Amino acid sequence: MDSPSPHVALTTAFLLFACSASSPNPGPSDATLTPPVDVPPGTDLGPVTDQPATPDALTTPDVTPGPDASVTPDATVPACRGVSLVSDGVLDLDVRAVRVRGSLTVNGAPLSSGAADRGSLTFTERRTGIARARVAMSGNATYDLLVAPGTYDIRYVPPTGLLCGQTDNLMPCVGATVRAGIALTADGVLDLNLDTVNVRGTVTLNGAPMPDATFERGALQLMREGGGEARVSLGTRGSATWSARVIRGTYSIAWSPSPSACAANVGTPCTPGPLRTGVALTADGVLDLDVRAVRVRGNVTVNGAALSSSAAQGSGVTFTRPDGSATVSLGTSGDARYDARLLPGTYDVAWSGVMNCRRDATAPCGGSTVRTGVALMNDGALDLDLRAVRVRGNVTVNGAPPDASSASRTLAFTSQGGAATRFTIGGGSPFDYAVLILPGTYTVALDGEGATCGAVGAGRFPCNGATLRTGLALMNDGALDLDVRAVQVRGTATVNGAPVTPWAGGFTFRLSEASTAQPSSSNGRYDVMLSPGTYSIDWNGRARCTRDDAFPCTPGTLREGVMLTADGVLDLDVRAVRVRGAVTLNGAPMPEGFARGAIGFSTSTEAAGATADIPTTGAATYGATVLPRAYHALHQGPDTNCTSVPCMNQVVRGCE
Repeated sequence: MDSPSPHVALTTAFLLFACSASSPNPGPSDATLTPPVDVPPGTDLGPVTDQPATPDALTTPDVTPGPDASVTPDATVPACRGVSLVSDGVLDLDVRAVRVRGSLTVNGAPLSSGAADRGSLTFTERRTGIARARVAMSGNATYDLLVAPGTYDIRYVPPTGLLCGQTDNLMPCVGATVRAGIALTADGVLDLNLDTVNVRGTVTLNGAPMPDATFERGALQLMREGGGEARVSLGTRGSATWSARVIRGTYSIAWSPSPSACAANVGTPCTPGPLRTGVALTADGVLDLDVRAVRVRGNVTVNGAALSSSAAQGSGVTFTRPDGSATVSLGTSGDARYDARLLPGTYDVAWSGVMNCRRDATAPCGGSTVRTGVALMNDGALDLDLRAVRVRGNVTVNGAPPDASSASRTLAFTSQGGAATRFTIGGGSPFDYAVLILPGTYTVALDGEGATCGAVGAGRFPCNGATLRTGLALMNDGALDLDVRAVQVRGTATVNGAPVTPWAGGFTFRLSEASTAQPSSSNGRYDVMLSPGTYSIDWNGRARCTRDDAFPCTPGTLREGVMLTADGVLDLDVRAVRVRGAVTLNGAPMPEGFARGAIGFSTSTEAAGATADIPTTGAATYGATVLPRAYHALHQGPDTNCTSVPCMNQVVRGCE
């Protein structure tokens, strides 16, 4: 079921929206912008004042946009190369907006005033498809909001918590796009209608009434072509009937199992999958459904020997097909056995062992597929014998035993197409390991410490971890000693060539996306143990920008291709640029006393950046310290007050 999410302008940072080049009466283009290079670095820019108010060039008499068929979608994606911020200076920004309002009806009839929550409307600008504004519906179901000029798809989202099957539902429990390709370039009225139908029916199991249970027996998943879905519960007892008010359209209907179905084994299948596809729901009516289930059970052995369920505690057998998967536990007493109801079909069968391996484990840790393409169309038995190998060895650092006081670390054995097996070394235990795993080809790695690096010195593990072996065939019992290489790197950090105290920034040393280190620092000095390799060094940024911060709030790469293969010194300098300016709305001062959003700086349509809040009272200004580079300057709308400021993100400078 579609459900309203927290407002995207706050939870999804730096989603790019309509560029100001598409707005009527735009401000100066980037080509004519005077870059902020006319003020020497460090110069006080003085107070920033609002620009004089100008008439709203977007205001026109209320008009109702024509039908969808007469609208030509704007498929042009503007070039957004950014505006260069390389020296302290001023960058004023203007937010463009149009007002759209209207009413929502259901099957052409108005909704009564004072009724319950009516859901929401989501406006998505078509050129990027990633920025949206939401407005709650209540009472007589009218809406009124500001949006950036552009071409939109408008979607209905059901109220939070609205369940299908409630007979008094006035609103559909499935969302859908109700208008597409609507050009909103001037103030106007846009009324919307939801065309709905009521569908009901009975669900049987293998042609017989569905059995009672102490938990939910399962549910139907309704999925509308073009987007929108809802889950209809079948309850716990009695006749398994269902009903739903949905938006007219073509649907697929799938079985959605109860989370407890595999464990309780009451008869309903615990794997998901389709029941009907291409079902046209165009009028009120009845749709009965039958769910087929097959019973599969068997014993699990290891190297031909019985495996106790206590030894296999936490493990299970996983059945997977393209529609989904389910894991069946191996009981709680006696030999390891499984018993499950599944939808008929062809499955891959995998062993799913525990992730954290014990030294004395008798059930294989980790997991991998053990059978493929198994047709399970009727009740029957499927026994599984797992081949397992035990691998053990010692761990050294630069060829020597690790420092005895080193904190515990984790070795990870990951098979091709399988799950990872982890084993803890050190931290009061010896720096050796022993794991029981399925035969296969593995990558062996040392996990990193986490966000911040710890102690340094001879015998210490690298804090960003390391890949120790790849393509390693482990097919038989044996020994595998592992040596971890580490280098010690230290240095001093400055901002614009000068020390800053206290130091309040951080760096990430990035060997790969999966191997990073964030050394702790004091007064700009750092000392870290790293895996040898060629690194990129990133400035972490500070997410929230403040006017006079000495440190850039935007993240970015400072150095690339830095070879760190031996102990040594590496000093780092962070360049910083201060930018500030006024923010206007359609060329006029922003209204006061309401949330006015924030200004964001991002280097691309997908990269993260940072934001500078616009105060709710006084002059609408911002200030930020950023890394010198080209940015998209965005207005990030607030999550409320959509009638005074657009509640969405839009690029206001940086697009051609």
